[in-house]
Amino acid sequence: RKPEDTKTKQKTSKMVGFFNETSKSLVLGRVKTPLHTNFQPSEFDVMCGRGKNCYRWSGNQRFRTTIDQTLEEYQRADTKLKKS
Repeated sequence: RKPEDTKTKQKTSKMVGFFNETSKSLVLGRVKTPLHTNFQPSEFDVMCGRGKNCYRWSGNQRFRTTIDQTLEEYQRADTKLKKS
């Protein structure tokens, strides 16, 4: 077995973040970063979770509207570059 060339075989991972309402912390991947005790998400923040509170959050409504407005254009795109 040949040793893998680390310059060409580097793995990349995406960091996923969301606000945990119960623990009042920002969850990034598997690392929890505590937020200030007086933290309040803004009307533009997207809340990840289940239930009416997340569904009705203004940032989530805005996000769904943005998706609805750009979905057809995204589906017509034939390259990764055009989809980004």
